[in-house]
Amino acid sequence: MKQAAISRRDFLKAAGLVGLSTAIATPKLKLLAPAQQKAEAQAEERWVPSICMMCPAACQVLVRVRDGRIEKIEGNPKGPINLGKICARGQAALFRVYNPDRLKKPLLRDNPAARGSFSGFREASWDEALDAVAAHLKKLISENRVKEVAILGGWPVCLYFEPALKAFGEAIGTPNVIGIPGAACFFPKAFGWSTAIGVGAHSQILTDYDNVKYLIVIRRNFFGSISVVHGTRAGRKLGSYKLVVVDPRFSETAAKADLWLPIRPGTISPSFSR
Repeated sequence: MKQAAISRRDFLKAAGLVGLSTAIATPKLKLLAPAQQKAEAQAEERWVPSICMMCPAACQVLVRVRDGRIEKIEGNPKGPINLGKICARGQAALFRVYNPDRLKKPLLRDNPAARGSFSGFREASWDEALDAVAAHLKKLISENRVKEVAILGGWPVCLYFEPALKAFGEAIGTPNVIGIPGAACFFPKAFGWSTAIGVGAHSQILTDYDNVKYLIVIRRNFFGSISVVHGTRAGRKLGSYKLVVVDPRFSETAAKADLWLPIRPGTISPSFSR
């Protein structure tokens, strides 16, 4: 098919129309008035050290605060874990804090018939909410129904408050103390480490990237994920060691490898048992 010729003038006209239509359709940005800009510039700025809790890496961060509000989150250059780097998730924690849908108070439902829906909740004080939980827990214990109680913990609870979580479960008599991310995330790794060398938790063992000469990565993509701890260290020394990636997928880490072994899915265990 013969392509239609287009002149430079026609091209510029078309480009102008597209730009105009885009400008009309795009919501206007809220710009600060000069007085607001001056006030913000004069406000005191503080950098507050903290720890990111968006994943088990627990990276050290610096939080820029002005007039009591968070403006920016960056990695702490003095942080021994993340070496001053931080991922997009950690930087986005700002929006988590100021999300209009964030729950800031306990919610109680007075009508049990509304269970299974998002309706029927009301805000309550912490004292009222804790009293309600304690009363219901005492009722189950007195009726010998405490095994109906299940305690679910996310990764901060599992990683930092596990002894207290287990002790509370044993104290009231329920065996149903469950860590949600454990089985799917770091439990197999920690179990393997503790079985083989006697120690091992999510952040206790770290590859010695400064001295590694030959690195084999099996289905791990730390150059394309939020794994700042490994990605930063491995990236600084990239080229000084041989990188072999075993992964069916051509990931970002595989793209930087000296050797990529794209084995078929489901064949990793047989491959390493031969």
